[in-house]
Amino acid sequence: MAAFIRSALAGGLRHVLGTVLGKLAGLLYFCDSHFTYLAISLFCATGSALIFLTCYLGRYGKYDWWNWKGRALGKSIRLCLLLLLLKKILEVAI
Repeated sequence: MAAFIRSALAGGLRHVLGTVLGKLAGLLYFCDSHFTYLAISLFCATGSALIFLTCYLGRYGKYDWWNWKGRALGKSIRLCLLLLLLKKILEVAI
């Protein structure tokens, strides 16, 4: 009886795991095919503009408010590198 329950649970778990992994593979393929270098450049441009705008508006909240451009540039560079790293990870995963 215990062996039957164990095999039924293992079969159910295998089915659920296969379904989840299949959906994850489909999601990775969709992201890899739609997350192109053109999309990355558009995300970098709009994200950098948004970062510069928010850093400009919130510059007086920091103790060194005159260095807001440096902080904005650093955040923009990190955003672009993160998006490129994500693209490379998607290329390797697929």
